[in-house]
Amino acid sequence: MVAIYKNQKIAIECDGERYHSGEKKLREDMERQAILERLGWKFIRIRGSEYYRDPEKTIKRVIYELNEFGIEPESNQCNKDIEQHVTDLQQAVISRASHIMKEWEQTKAL
Repeated sequence: MVAIYKNQKIAIECDGERYHSGEKKLREDMERQAILERLGWKFIRIRGSEYYRDPEKTIKRVIYELNEFGIEPESNQCNKDIEQHVTDLQQAVISRASHIMKEWEQTKAL
């Protein structure tokens, strides 16, 4: 997963046993991470076993680390704007559907 905010680029990786075990795979992961870090990326790693043991605690840690990198949740105003847009869209769809139903009923009555 990737989080980008302003000039911050954070890669969030979950390393499970199936795909991230063994010396070769571990070396490939670390080489890729080193290259990306030289390009300004930061990394947050989650062990699969850590997540399965305590998902809530793991997500809290990830949120804490994102905050440490200066990435905060979007404001409530942004969420309210999105909700208003959805409400406006719903109202437009309902209004148009009502109009179509009236036309259909008028055509059917003829």
